[in-house]
Amino acid sequence: MSARRAAHKLRWRGHAVHAVLFDLDGTLLDTVEDIALALNRALAEMHLGSLTSGQVRDLIGRGVPTLITRAIARLGVAVDTAAEGSLLERFYLHYGRLHMLDECNASS
Repeated sequence: MSARRAAHKLRWRGHAVHAVLFDLDGTLLDTVEDIALALNRALAEMHLGSLTSGQVRDLIGRGVPTLITRAIARLGVAVDTAAEGSLLERFYLHYGRLHMLDECNASS
């Protein structure tokens, strides 16, 4: 790399930037409908009830494990750690299937 090109290299907090990652879900795309659908499918498998898209929107933030914890609290149900882990796995399965089967409702 030439000295001139190196001088124009992007830096952040004193470090060279080699890549940039984007959090698309909820940041650049409105994916609440997809998140709610996957969450409700996982909840239904465990007979825990369901949440509206508006309720799910209020729960989003800090990642999927936090979403699961908040959803359980919102529903007012008690589950053990193993069941919460299963719910997390099932959410990821259903969310992935939405994309594989092109059932997504996300809008930009």
